[in-house]
Amino acid sequence: MDNPPIIELPEHYRIDGEKLGMALAHMSAQANSIAEHQAKLQQRQSLHEKEQQRFIEQHVAAAREEAEARCQALVLVFHPAYEAQLTDQAALPQLMERRMDAALQQIEQKASLRTDRHIQVMRENMHKYVEDRFQIAIRRSDDTALALVREELKTRRADHHDPITRSEHGLSSWSEGSWKSTIALQGSVKNRSAKRSQIVLRRGFATRW
Repeated sequence: MDNPPIIELPEHYRIDGEKLGMALAHMSAQANSIAEHQAKLQQRQSLHEKEQQRFIEQHVAAAREEAEARCQALVLVFHPAYEAQLTDQAALPQLMERRMDAALQQIEQKASLRTDRHIQVMRENMHKYVEDRFQIAIRRSDDTALALVREELKTRRADHHDPITRSEHGLSSWSEGSWKSTIALQGSVKNRSAKRSQIVLRRGFATRW
């Protein structure tokens, strides 16, 4: 074990100086080829990155220009509408004032019509009430006056049939005086009834209205 045996390799495994030089030359050529390929790859990668950067910048610029163009188009489209809106906002107070005036006029007209109808109904009711009370007062006064006249006639007739206290001259004077008294009494009764009717009417108006 201290001296291991030396095994001789076959001939084709043996490396001499020529083979070693050829191997080194081949490896050097491959290394150079790899370096060239790496340089080309780096160059292509750099170009690709530059083209990609330029492509991105171009697309970004195009997108920016397109966005600006769209904004300008939107401004051109909405500017008249915006101006119209500003004009409408400036005219809005006047429009609201006109609408309020029209609404107030309608309300006043309706209120005036309702007031006129109410006044007309009140007048009709008042006229009917006055006429009814007046008719009642006339009937009452006529009934009262007629009752008083009849009572007076009964009294006068009773006195007229008394043969002791009456004579022909007295009868004539009595008849004339009785007629005048009856007329005066009837006028007085009518006056009192009329005054009473006025009082009743006034009280009725005060109570009703």
